[in-house]
Amino acid sequence: MHEPMAGTTPGDTVAALRESEERYRALADVDPDGIVAIDDGSTILSVNPAMERIFGYRAEEMVGRSLTMLMPEPLREMHRGGIRRYLATGERHIPWQGVRVPGLRKDGAEVPLEINFGEYSADGRRLFAGFIRDVTERTRAEEALRFQSALLEAQNEAAIDGILVVHGGRMLSMNRRYADLFNVPEELRPPDRFTELLGWTVRQAADPEVYLAILGRLGDDPDARHRDEVLLADGRALDRYSAPLKS
Repeated sequence: MHEPMAGTTPGDTVAALRESEERYRALADVDPDGIVAIDDGSTILSVNPAMERIFGYRAEEMVGRSLTMLMPEPLREMHRGGIRRYLATGERHIPWQGVRVPGLRKDGAEVPLEINFGEYSADGRRLFAGFIRDVTERTRAEEALRFQSALLEAQNEAAIDGILVVHGGRMLSMNRRYADLFNVPEELRPPDRFTELLGWTVRQAADPEVYLAILGRLGDDPDARHRDEVLLADGRALDRYSAPLKS
């Protein structure tokens, strides 16, 4: 129990608390993320305006109902069981910070969310606050990047030319054709084996010193472009073109 500070009256304390609550409410009203307060039975106690935008319900349609109304069916029982277990044991069934889960809008559409939850107490009650972010645009961007990466990987693997991409002394990618041209063993193909891979390819050259000298020039000048013929120790000749990769 907190005692009033010297020089203050109970009225001052109440006024300060009211001012603090009003300040919090003003911030919550303009927060672009959804903010929801629930009790230990998952009943929604309050929501901010962003919750209406994210889920398509009016505030009065959410307050007093279970938080599970905002979850797809498969997640509802998982949430109920998780809350029961946490209240009984303190064990969390999922992390409470930065969790990606789908939410359920009023129109039945699912929306990708990132949620953070915290616990607090008021009037002797155990309450929970959830901070909910709609990550639809981020999810679309991530999916587009994954698609582009998969497409590039497919193109690299289908290419008839060997392709090796190196940056800052690290291998970013190597297609199978490149590995096959230099007879690279499977164990040297992972990106973290680049130093050993480099040693292997140098040894495949008919003149390792010339091969290394060209690599050195390319490393010294990031804008260098070079086309030459690489003679291998087994008698094959490869046409090589090296150029900087611009982002």
